[in-house]
Amino acid sequence: MSMDAVLVTSLHVYPVKSCGAVDVDAITFDHDGPLYDRRWMLAHAEGERWYHTSQRELPRMALIHQRFDDGRVVLSAPGMPEIALPLAERHDRELLPAVIWKNDTRVYEEDAKASAWVSRFLNAELKLVRLPSDAAVPVNPEYSPVPATTSLNDGYPALLISRASLNDLNDRLIARGTDAVSMRRFRPNIVIDGCGPFAEDSWPSVSIGELPFDIVKPCPRCVMTTVDPERGEVDNPAEPLATLATFRRWPNGKVMFGQNLIHRSQGTIRVGDVLAVREAQG
Repeated sequence: MSMDAVLVTSLHVYPVKSCGAVDVDAITFDHDGPLYDRRWMLAHAEGERWYHTSQRELPRMALIHQRFDDGRVVLSAPGMPEIALPLAERHDRELLPAVIWKNDTRVYEEDAKASAWVSRFLNAELKLVRLPSDAAVPVNPEYSPVPATTSLNDGYPALLISRASLNDLNDRLIARGTDAVSMRRFRPNIVIDGCGPFAEDSWPSVSIGELPFDIVKPCPRCVMTTVDPERGEVDNPAEPLATLATFRRWPNGKVMFGQNLIHRSQGTIRVGDVLAVREAQG
């Protein structure tokens, strides 16, 4: 890699929100974001509506591994038989009112067997639900003057982090006597290398391969980053948030790591693609 080249070094999708990553060689972006990324979620009932459940409440969700196989997402977990979800949408399911953060939408239960599977593994009463393609969630217009939609993400279609930013954080963690952490803690879709630490903070817009993206908002980090993705447990409730707070705290009090992206056309990006910085779009 030349010093001037910023390249995509890995790509990741998370079909069931808050469960394990699927490492992929390419990501195709449809209208709402990376195809099959966070199109399912685990949900719990509050009254008549269904709310997303995450590793914030159930760290063992990190132990639910996912892979693509023959038109399905296959879920596996310790002590559990595998279960498969069809990639093709079902059109014979009852729609349920759901909430993803402050956004109302509608979902359908994948099937009773899948809900029983996740409920058994996590020892909680949950439904495994899917977002229909016509029920996408709008992106906050404050950060997207050009209207955009997303799936069951925390607000934006994709997340980008540079390897240099993680290396900088890990150097600081080690200097404070704390273990380094993996990129998986931060659940990016796109990992890049070839730039300086936090260079992504200053880019208004980029292209990856032929696909344009606006970089619209830094990502506020929460207690999910304290979950060890290999063990499904919180090994240190303070880190890496405490270290991030020493140098990444914004005026609003939140600590930031990574940048949220909105794609401005549909298409495919691949590992090895070049990232080029663009001017901000009107």
